Amino acid sequence: MKQGDRILKLVNTNLQRQDERDSVLLKKGLISQQDFQQVNDEHQCRIQKRALTVDNIPQDSILRHTQIEQLDASVKRMTNNLELVKRNMDNLVARAPIGGQLTSRVSAPGSRGKRISTEEHTRSL
Repeated sequence: MKQGDRILKLVNTNLQRQDERDSVLLKKGLISQQDFQQVNDEHQCRIQKRALTVDNIPQDSILRHTQIEQLDASVKRMTNNLELVKRNMDNLVARAPIGGQLTSRVSAPGSRGKRISTEEHTRSL
């Protein structure tokens, strides 16, 4: 039993006892009807509130489980998107097919599919 449930049960028990005492006192004419009704109403309100809380526990549990699944799926999508961005960034880096240095550009900017440079091969020493 959780601490909140214990406190609620204790409050309900205290209100129930007070309700029972006040009922006896009302019959003896020692307290007013208004005082008795106030304690009785508060006790009934707490009983209904507790019943609603108990009824909502399974729904809240299902909702939390669904939220956790959605968060896990979201993390998975973000991880996949990050990997995609990393691959796209790797594709933006120009790499020479063989070791060497670029020495000149043959075609004009904006040319597509044509060789744009020549390479001078460097020999390993």
